[in-house]
Amino acid sequence: MENGRDRIAVALSTIPFVIKKLIMLGDFAESGEAPLIDIILDGEDMSDEDLLEEKERFKTVTAEIARLFAVRQALISREPGADPTAWKSAELTENRDQLVARVKELRLKNEVINAFFEELRKMGEHLSALQARAKKLNRSKNGAEAAECLTGSKLRSVLGSVCSFCYARKNMYVMPSVKKPRAWNLSVW
Repeated sequence: MENGRDRIAVALSTIPFVIKKLIMLGDFAESGEAPLIDIILDGEDMSDEDLLEEKERFKTVTAEIARLFAVRQALISREPGADPTAWKSAELTENRDQLVARVKELRLKNEVINAFFEELRKMGEHLSALQARAKKLNRSKNGAEAAECLTGSKLRSVLGSVCSFCYARKNMYVMPSVKKPRAWNLSVW
């Protein structure tokens, strides 16, 4: 179980979005917007006095995470062309290890960790949908050769459809000077 929590801490520590959320969680816990007993392991078994100490510790750890994250961003931007997921320098490796250690110190409940991963999953789905939509928008903006249009090729034989009298299959659209850029547009899709 502990090995799994360690791997989760490593995963969470390498995602900037999650680090920012952890920092926000520290602010929410400090202000009382997010009860600490709902965030940390064994919080419901603590006395009020222990919870106050734990709240202070949680605040200190999330403040340290914020500081380490700022250092990490500076280190990454200092390395031109650096891949933020590739820990090439010793400084970045040390910084990552410190971030992982601080995230482990938070002792987050499984429900909190699962909420982070669920939010990441939803973001991934949303980004995939946006990417697909952008690809479609890009196609309609750049145009393609009418003969390559799949929908138009089918509807061309349907009398009365928009595609049955397609303007892009006659007049100037059949000239090589018009066809060449449209062929290039198709190649970059």
